[in-house]
Amino acid sequence: MIGLTESLAWEVGNYNIKVIAICPGEVDTKMQQDVDPDYYTKNKDKMPKPNQVAERIIDMIFDHESKYDNGQSIDVG
Repeated sequence: MIGLTESLAWEVGNYNIKVIAICPGEVDTKMQQDVDPDYYTKNKDKMPKPNQVAERIIDMIFDHESKYDNGQSIDVG
C-alpha cells in the first residue's frame, strides 16, 4: 500500500493532486471487541475512537498549509 501511494503520488503530482495513505491500525470499534475480547479489554484505552480517526482524515482533506507531503503514509492512532 505504501509503494502504491508513493507511485500514484509521483504519477499525478503534476496535476495538483495529493495522494496520502491513512493507516489507522487498531481502532476502538465493536468489530475489534468481537475479534479478541481479552485483548480489547487490556488495550481499549490506547485505541483511538472512530471519531478521532475521522477528525484526522478531515484535517488532511482540508489541509491548506501543506503539512502533509504528497505520497506520505500517515499512522492514525
